[in-house]
Amino acid sequence: MSSEKSGGRFDTVLKIACVVLVVGGTIWALMPARRAGASVRPAAARDKKMPDFSLPELGGGSWKLSDHRGQVVLVNFWATWCPPCRAEIPGLIETSRTLEGKPFAIAGIAMDDGGMPAVKPFASEHRIPYPILMPDAAFSLADAIDSLPTSFLVDKQGRIAKVYVGQIDEDVLMSDVRTLLRETS
Repeated sequence: MSSEKSGGRFDTVLKIACVVLVVGGTIWALMPARRAGASVRPAAARDKKMPDFSLPELGGGSWKLSDHRGQVVLVNFWATWCPPCRAEIPGLIETSRTLEGKPFAIAGIAMDDGGMPAVKPFASEHRIPYPILMPDAAFSLADAIDSLPTSFLVDKQGRIAKVYVGQIDEDVLMSDVRTLLRETS
């Protein structure tokens, strides 16, 4: 009888271990920014160009993606009311400052319904150094965004190298950008 008890315990432990592995594997798989294979796609595999767009800047003037060919660009869709967006902004500011003088740009596309009155004081208070863009209802690229924040890392040729859905880890972003900055074509 004691062998039946120990066999039953072994089966229970084995079942628990399997559940832990499945749950842990699922959580790991859903965290793309932290997966070992989740770095930027190789240049040969980048077949999607980021659609060109031009939007008014919060501070005046306009910003056009194609004007930044030859640079690595992070296009960040965010909103002032979005907690993960707010949480990632210090890292984006730090990345912008760390890479100042390099062929790198960040463009923050504010998705606030309140428009400039909601965004301008927030950007000023947080001293956001990169351009904040103000789309209107006709900006069709915004229709492709299912959750905020969502960011597109675009290589020097305007191809999408990586998409981040959710808050960007600053270290992962820095590593991805540096990889793209080292590319020659």
